[in-house]
Amino acid sequence: MVDYFLIAAGVMALLAVIVVYRIVKSLLKVLVLALAIGTVLLGAFAFMVVGDYEDIQQRLNTEKNLMMLIDEDKIVTGIIVEGSKTTTADEEQVNSAIEGLKSGEFSDEYFKVVLFNQSITQESRIKQLGIDEELLESGTPDERAQEFSIIVKETLGDPLFFATQYKKGNIQVFEETATFTALKWIPMKTISKLLGKAADKSKEVVKEVPEKKESLLKKAQNLY
Repeated sequence: MVDYFLIAAGVMALLAVIVVYRIVKSLLKVLVLALAIGTVLLGAFAFMVVGDYEDIQQRLNTEKNLMMLIDEDKIVTGIIVEGSKTTTADEEQVNSAIEGLKSGEFSDEYFKVVLFNQSITQESRIKQLGIDEELLESGTPDERAQEFSIIVKETLGDPLFFATQYKKGNIQVFEETATFTALKWIPMKTISKLLGKAADKSKEVVKEVPEKKESLLKKAQNLY
């Protein structure tokens, strides 16, 4: 009687193991399939975002844009870039842009308003350009604009370097579209691959989740 009970218990245990195994196997298949689909969808999403980013980059290099360099407590300089033409932004143009950023009413005069953090001048790639920091800090308006234009040209000339600095918080773009918001969370390796460049092209090391810095807009808003 006991032997039959043990045999029955063993059979039931075996059946239970088989059922659990099949359930787990099915769940694993579903999980693998879900991961595969998720990877494809994320890849497609990243491809679209980077593609849109490249289009924006092209427009940053061809259309009229306002670039400003922000220090801790002041606007160092501003320039208006339109294709190969660069002019110094006067105080009225800068103030008007800042007021627009404060209110969230972006002027259609510019494709984008781009704020550069002063800390970008400490990046090794920018240091290699031989920027005269004394002129950048205390030169005439045109001298400061001239030094800043070198930084802008170098940054806009390489979409990957621009993305690197954007993710690090050294650059902010207004109006910030969904493309730039999504760009913050796409790994640099993926961006580099999709842009068709080597990962070391930017000569920078970026954390996957960038350190949050004080908003450049918040700094600018406190100036006026």
